[in-house]
Amino acid sequence: MDNPITPVLTLCDGWKGVQAHLLHSLTTTLAHGPLATRNVLILVPTTAAGHVLELALEHDLLKNRAATILPSIATIHVFLEDMASRSLGKVTNIDPLLRQAILEKSLGEAAESGFPPPFLIRRGLPRRILSLYDHMCLAGHTVDAFAQRALEEFNAPDDAGAERMAQQTRFLVESLTRYRTLLTSLQLNDAVTLHQSLLDHGVRSTYSHILVLGPETIRPGDLAYLTATPAVETVEIIAPASMEKHSSLRALTRHGTSTMTHAKFSTPSPILFTPDADDEVVFTARDREEVLISITKLLKVLAKNGTLPEINRIAVVVPTPLPYLYLAKQVFGQAGIPYQLQDGFPLATEPYLAAIDLLFDFIEHPTEYSPSFQLLLNPFFEFPGVSEHALVALETELQTRNNIHGNEAWARMRNRSRQQPVQLGIPGLEGHNHSGLVQNVLETIHTLEHTLTPMAAPTTPMTTKINGMRDFLTRYERTTSPHDDAPRHNRARGALLTILD
Repeated sequence: MDNPITPVLTLCDGWKGVQAHLLHSLTTTLAHGPLATRNVLILVPTTAAGHVLELALEHDLLKNRAATILPSIATIHVFLEDMASRSLGKVTNIDPLLRQAILEKSLGEAAESGFPPPFLIRRGLPRRILSLYDHMCLAGHTVDAFAQRALEEFNAPDDAGAERMAQQTRFLVESLTRYRTLLTSLQLNDAVTLHQSLLDHGVRSTYSHILVLGPETIRPGDLAYLTATPAVETVEIIAPASMEKHSSLRALTRHGTSTMTHAKFSTPSPILFTPDADDEVVFTARDREEVLISITKLLKVLAKNGTLPEINRIAVVVPTPLPYLYLAKQVFGQAGIPYQLQDGFPLATEPYLAAIDLLFDFIEHPTEYSPSFQLLLNPFFEFPGVSEHALVALETELQTRNNIHGNEAWARMRNRSRQQPVQLGIPGLEGHNHSGLVQNVLETIHTLEHTLTPMAAPTTPMTTKINGMRDFLTRYERTTSPHDDAPRHNRARGALLTILD
């Protein structure tokens, strides 16, 4: 786009002012119809922030409306991924693992070509180098400018420390140069080149109005792209006035392209509940459960007196999530008071994640009795042909053979069960044939061992391990029943899949 639009900077009275201005802007847009906000994108710094904002907008925008379409809410990373997918294959964003592998290859080549680093390359270093590279380039700097300034600073022949830093700089510059060359040869884009590639191919945005919440949501390179994206008509950065001198905000507006306006919105200060008695400064309670019970009593008294604020404007702030998260579900649920938790249960306490731990135990010890049986018995997984009767049959067989285990012993049992003649079963009891049941379990263990144990090898690529985990879950994960705690299960499962992604 030849003529980028001019972004607007709106400074508000604190973060509450930011939310009030956002709500006013969306309400004004909705005056044109319930579908008017479908062309609006709100960029937030994190996915969690987007979730909280969505809940707030659902409540505020639906107060006086039967229905409406909420604006899209996303991080800049998700938005760029969506834009790349809209290019119909013309723009390909590199996979993070492949990107790190390319840099690791470039680091090795740089060291071998006469630019050795003055340190050992540790495991987490490539990721940090890529983070530095992205930050530097998206802030408007170049690798060449970085190298020139750094080498000037470290030009001290008699200083051994400065010489090491200069050597490190030359190593980084050579590595990043090779990395960019290799990336270009593969016709792939990373965070640095994605913007220009999208513009070169004329990928149009589905949003005409983009609202950016906070200066740390995007970087200068992102802002330059947003203002040049085809079909985007307005870009507005909304931030608290207290951040006007913040370095991240100054970086966005240093080219003088933003028009600054001050929103005239203010919100009332929060009300802090205190005891009615003059001699009491704070509420006291015997334990944490009694604290929450006293809160429910207070809310019911306020509701009876007609002084209860809107329920979504009431917050209970606790020092640590546990054990309040568990108690809140019990206390508020029994009191009939609607609530929502802004903090999640620790993943380590989720039964689904405990089942994944059993999977890891099996990967490390596939032919031992306990890991195998615990995995096969776990209710989160379902293995065809393996039932409680089958596991009892195998356990009986193992006891008969003095609890043998190990690759060779289990292989002999498996081969022997294969060679036994098939016996006709009594109708209705076919599944209880002892040898057949034992064979089913042994074959399943053998299949799992063959599939999963390569994941324990240090030489197995990380992508192979991740794909192996996904394949296992796709094949053996049991579908939850209506009686299960589906929301909790889905949350834990979603968290695991997010980690794998």
